[in-house]
Amino acid sequence: MLSFLSRRQLCGSWWRRSRSTFKRQRKPKLQIRRLPQEIVDLVVSFLPMKDAARTSVLSSEWRQGWVSYPKLTLNSETMLGIRRGDIYYASKEKEEKYRGKFIENVHAVMRQHQGFWLEEFVLEYGFHEMDAHHIDSWVTRAASMRLKRLVIDLSELRLDCRFDLEQYAFALQLLDEISTVEHLCILELRNLSLKPIGDFRGFLNLTMLELQHVRVAKDDLESMLCKCPALERLALNLWGRFVSLQIGHQLRRLEHLSLGDATLVEKLQIDAINLKTVSHSDNICEIVTRKDSRITEVIADMKTIPNVDTCIGYKDTLQYIFTGLPSASPCLEKLSLDIWENIQVCLSNVAFLVLHLG
Repeated sequence: MLSFLSRRQLCGSWWRRSRSTFKRQRKPKLQIRRLPQEIVDLVVSFLPMKDAARTSVLSSEWRQGWVSYPKLTLNSETMLGIRRGDIYYASKEKEEKYRGKFIENVHAVMRQHQGFWLEEFVLEYGFHEMDAHHIDSWVTRAASMRLKRLVIDLSELRLDCRFDLEQYAFALQLLDEISTVEHLCILELRNLSLKPIGDFRGFLNLTMLELQHVRVAKDDLESMLCKCPALERLALNLWGRFVSLQIGHQLRRLEHLSLGDATLVEKLQIDAINLKTVSHSDNICEIVTRKDSRITEVIADMKTIPNVDTCIGYKDTLQYIFTGLPSASPCLEKLSLDIWENIQVCLSNVAFLVLHLG
């Protein structure tokens, strides 16, 4: 019979072997700091921008993931940690403080970024021409990284915004590098003006262009559009009045055209052969199309009260829609109107007529 001491030694030996076996069978802990760089980059790319920045303190791999972050959204929330509304009601002195801090933080982000490509660059802040050197440097830096989507929204953020400040003038030449010309697919510009384009080469692969509350000369606009042969969607809401405006035949891929209520056009010449949808307000007196036009749908928002000074001619536009438009668009299938008046109309070659009466 085993003595007490022998039994104790035997039990101790069995326990040590069991613990050793148990340790070997346990799954190893995930070492988040030792993940491959490509996995880290992928994880960081799916995080919101503020969270992606916070991961940079974990390790050098995570810091590298942040400095190559593919989607930069620079606005009051990401750069200042405050909501847009807080700036809207801020005093002039406080807004100036916000503006200085915003510029400082954006410069820091752009200095840190070391990526070779940038999927999105979104700038949203109420800047003016006096801030042009900052904006130009940021856009130039972003454009050098095979940029795919560029958004510049300079909408005013303050309730008592200063209308005496000169509007920022954007130079398309900032995007004239080969890497930008070949890779940029989406361009959205809001609340600014465009400088004369001069010898600008254009965008070979731009599929969407949106100009909201932008000031641009007619010749520059038409020249710019002719140099964007891959456009599929075009949205224009331009300040000013155009006697005529041409959508050239070079836009063979264009399918959707939208004209906002700030764009006043007496005669719209459409030569884009594959255009299917046209959306406009009571700001167009006449639409001239090709004989082989393929426009199938027209959407007209006519809710502006008649006789408003800014309207070219509510009655003239409405009359043209029911008389000239059907004959000018032989493939027209659907006409959608949002108007103030109760009217009766007969259109023989329109399959669907949608009326919203105010």
